[in-house]
Amino acid sequence: MKEQLDALVEIQELEGQNFKIQSELDRMPERLQQLDDRYNSFEKEVGTSVENLDEMRKACRSFDADLADNDVLIKKNKATLTTVKTNKEYQALLKGIEELKTKASKIEDEILSYLGRIESAENEINEKKLELKQIEQHIAAEKKVLLQKEAEDRNILAELIEKQEEKYKVLDKKILDIFHKVKKGTGNTGIVVVKNAVCSGCHMNIPAQMYNELQRLDSLKFCPFCSRIMYWIPDA
Repeated sequence: MKEQLDALVEIQELEGQNFKIQSELDRMPERLQQLDDRYNSFEKEVGTSVENLDEMRKACRSFDADLADNDVLIKKNKATLTTVKTNKEYQALLKGIEELKTKASKIEDEILSYLGRIESAENEINEKKLELKQIEQHIAAEKKVLLQKEAEDRNILAELIEKQEEKYKVLDKKILDIFHKVKKGTGNTGIVVVKNAVCSGCHMNIPAQMYNELQRLDSLKFCPFCSRIMYWIPDA
């Protein structure tokens, strides 16, 4: 029975290690996706900035076109001044020319404003693109570490499973079934050490008679309080 109990203890330890490693492996796709999401989010931000810059350039070109059209009208009105017959017409043309010049000044102010904003946006985008490149490199490095860790964990897991299978061969099938049933019903711990007559699973004192029987190692013994399989190690 001692051999069976020792095997159960080792199996429980192996299964615990397996569970921990498998949990890490299960989380790996999520962790890799988080890295991709971080890059994609910043890339989208850069893309939005580029779109806004394109809109500003488009607006600036539109003002350039308006300014050119306005200049044509000023030249046309100036040429008409030489052909008018009355002072009233002459004064009306002069007033129209002044209004067009005022409009041109406002358009030029808008163009200057857009040019300043465009320059700032271009500088900001260049900085963001540089940062995006750095993020890409950093994420690539992080992915490399994660994938390397994943490969190492898979190798370790394969070794642990192999050891676990070997231990399964040592165990009586009925004992193994009991162990897994107890483990399932008691929070993933099927066998616990009892030392100084205290169960390490529930920290309760084992009755003296049961404690004496436990030390014989001749059959499975279950904690009367938490129902886990017990095994004994000598008192300190």
